[in-house]
Amino acid sequence: MARIPQKATAVALMSVLLIPCIAGAVPAERTVMFELLTTRVCVNCWKAEEALELLKTTYGPLGPNIVAYHDFPGPDPVATPETVARIDWYMSDPKFAPYNEQYPLVIVDGDSIVVGAATVAGAYAEYQEDFLGRKAIGSPVTVDVEGSIVARDGDVDIKVKVVDPMPVGPNVLRIVVMENPVVAGADTFKYVTRDILDEETLLISAVGESVVVNRTFTVDPGWEASNLDVVAFVQDDSDKEILQSGALSFDETSVGDDDVWGALSIKHVAPNPFGASTEIAFGVPAGREHVSLTVYNVAGRRVRTLVDGRLNAGPHRAAWDGADSRGHRVAPGVYFCRLESASESLTRRVVVLR
Repeated sequence: MARIPQKATAVALMSVLLIPCIAGAVPAERTVMFELLTTRVCVNCWKAEEALELLKTTYGPLGPNIVAYHDFPGPDPVATPETVARIDWYMSDPKFAPYNEQYPLVIVDGDSIVVGAATVAGAYAEYQEDFLGRKAIGSPVTVDVEGSIVARDGDVDIKVKVVDPMPVGPNVLRIVVMENPVVAGADTFKYVTRDILDEETLLISAVGESVVVNRTFTVDPGWEASNLDVVAFVQDDSDKEILQSGALSFDETSVGDDDVWGALSIKHVAPNPFGASTEIAFGVPAGREHVSLTVYNVAGRRVRTLVDGRLNAGPHRAAWDGADSRGHRVAPGVYFCRLESASESLTRRVVVLR
């Protein structure tokens, strides 16, 4: 395997020294972005998928976001003109061009590339090294994604906030609808890009500025809606470096067939993980019910009750600011949101970052 190394840490430190101190400017924790360039007609591409899956499993909610772009429509059943165009965009850069079609290729934060995957263990070691190197570098923005799918219509809001001085850019928000896994005949593919939504050139740059970008998409009948993620990332197109990424995972509780609420449901917890606050969207079935929504820690102790009362049928939302019942900020870590009625209960995990 070959790699174009990441930018030296010394260069990043030098950049910080050249930027005047701005009150309130604190880099955000980075969620690293991995883009797999792949195709069905590739001997070792499955090893790259396995190594990336292992990396994501190892680091859990603090791990990378991953999408795969497939090449060669026809022989590859999940390749599309959009994924081919994304591959071509990268390969037009002299930094990446020498490795054109040497699949699998893994581009890490638009900053480095790992070529090949002779073994799963070897690929994992390469990916982990790049992941940890990028994870240690703060990000100038935060990216939070929330949304829902109802009757095969997807709707997402992506909030981008500047928390530290941004590069000049142009800085572009890109949004990918990804399905994992995808079974196509005898083949199973992971992190498959199903749709690339319209990109947005960001006009924000000052610390404290933010923007919310809305996009809609249609879930194709051939996709499994509960296996979809929306992955959003901000990319500096001047050098292709990805500054930050965020994702929303859909599952059985965040995908609705229609507006009939036949069961208690948690539609989403977003953003998750979160730093400042998160929103829990949930549904109450037909009839007025007494419902409670409570946050617990890993020891099973109650941290905060967010909802406790009789609610009408339909969708509801509750926010948690990461504080306990006394208003004190909780420690970083894993917590559980438990939604209960007289006859049902549901639990979703939420991760608090600082």
